[in-house]
Amino acid sequence: MTRVEALERAAVAAGRHEWSAVLQWLTEAWTAQKHPELVELAWALVSHRLSAEPIAAAKERDTEDAWHAAKEQNEVLRLVSTPWPRLTGDARARVAAIVEGEPGLLWTAALAALIRADPYRSNQGYLMMRLALRWLVKEGDPMAARLVEELRAAGPELVRIDLGALSRRELPRAAALSDREKALVEQVRSATATRAVDVAALFREVYEHPRDDGRRAVLADVLTELGDPRGEFIALQLSPHPRHARRVNELLRAHGAEWLKPLSPFIVVPSRGGSIFTADVPTFSRGFPSNARLLEGQSAEIFGRTEAWSTIERLKLGGAFAFEFHPHLRALDVLLGVRDGGTTLIPPLERAVIFVDAPLARLPFQAVRELGLVAGWNDRARVEEALDFFSARAAWFSTVERLQVPGTGRDLAFARSLLQRFPGVQQVSCSLEVTGGNVSFPSNWELSLSRARVMTLTWHGRNWSGDPPAAVSTWLAPSHVAGLEQVIVDQALKLTPAQRGSVEAALREVADDWPEGVALTLFGEDGRA
Repeated sequence: MTRVEALERAAVAAGRHEWSAVLQWLTEAWTAQKHPELVELAWALVSHRLSAEPIAAAKERDTEDAWHAAKEQNEVLRLVSTPWPRLTGDARARVAAIVEGEPGLLWTAALAALIRADPYRSNQGYLMMRLALRWLVKEGDPMAARLVEELRAAGPELVRIDLGALSRRELPRAAALSDREKALVEQVRSATATRAVDVAALFREVYEHPRDDGRRAVLADVLTELGDPRGEFIALQLSPHPRHARRVNELLRAHGAEWLKPLSPFIVVPSRGGSIFTADVPTFSRGFPSNARLLEGQSAEIFGRTEAWSTIERLKLGGAFAFEFHPHLRALDVLLGVRDGGTTLIPPLERAVIFVDAPLARLPFQAVRELGLVAGWNDRARVEEALDFFSARAAWFSTVERLQVPGTGRDLAFARSLLQRFPGVQQVSCSLEVTGGNVSFPSNWELSLSRARVMTLTWHGRNWSGDPPAAVSTWLAPSHVAGLEQVIVDQALKLTPAQRGSVEAALREVADDWPEGVALTLFGEDGRA
């Protein structure tokens, strides 16, 4: 195939916005006959339409592991678009690895972008650039001549890059494009540059302002225009509706693993046949991962590896993870399973769940609205000891409005005692949801008591049988509810008629002796016992 034939096919694909096909035909054209204009066009396509991150903007992040993983999988686009190492020596090693391989259009485009970005102003950086240029000359690539001319024009301090054998040999030159080829190149360039946007920059905008849905909407519009299915996904989640659920699930099954790639080395991800919505695997909200559980054996440095952490709102730690807050955790609201809080001040959280056997002096929260404690449901002494410690020594404890402690619906007396001991707490909730041996298997009922003397029993439907426990009548015995203003029996998961009947039967057992003045709200239907 001749160069002009390949360019004709590239132009047709560009008209259809089939960007991967455009890249394929540009590669065919370059293979047939090399020319710097094809290199420039390929890099513009990769940057504007295939979301390659600008090298200079990303050079500060250490991504060697990601790059080597891509190298092993021979994914050329990922190889050239992965941000470069922050250390010059590592970057030079990567160039050395590239020039050991077969020449290709994207290799040339990536090396040209690296040389032009000039992110490494050092002797090692100049050696790295010379290595890249010498490789281009060896491969007979005319792009070398264009780059050397640019470097010479940039300033005298950069002339030394092409010293030695490079400056003593004639650089390869490309013959001028024909009029037909010029027209085809311009056609592809025009299609590529139409509403040319830096998609990576839009992602960074979302990561820097994770609570701003307006930025997510802009990204969704651009991705949709580019034919990226994630644009549709973000838009659907920004406008939730029951009729969207099926399409959202289809997109997640097809692309969820790809969208999780920046975080997948560090978090629990679903198996190929698993659900992406279960408790211990990521949940997406507003188009981005928002709920994650860390893999065992991680360390806090992982938070600096990618800005994708910025949309995580609920993070569950694993094992003896020593948590240190990182600026990438901009949206963090809920932190679960803390055993070691490190030394970095943790900004205000909506909820934190900690183990009572953690080094309690090393929990540098700034503020926590809801505090959960992990312990055995019969280990009340340790729960009280931890709360007394926080009350006496932790300034952030004064911000706690709701306590969640291990227990069952029989713990009304325990909840009352905690409200009396800690005046700043407005509500105490007793549940197996945060107990040590049952962290992944929460109770089906949760008892909450507010300072306004309102007790709520909430059905979650998460026990083995799926039925309300037989002890409901015991929990609602007259002696237990005496002194309350209101009792609410509610359902987080809707009860079946049979389940509702069993609760109503339990209430009838105690109705005759129910104290006067205690209001009952049963499943949203107001009345009096």
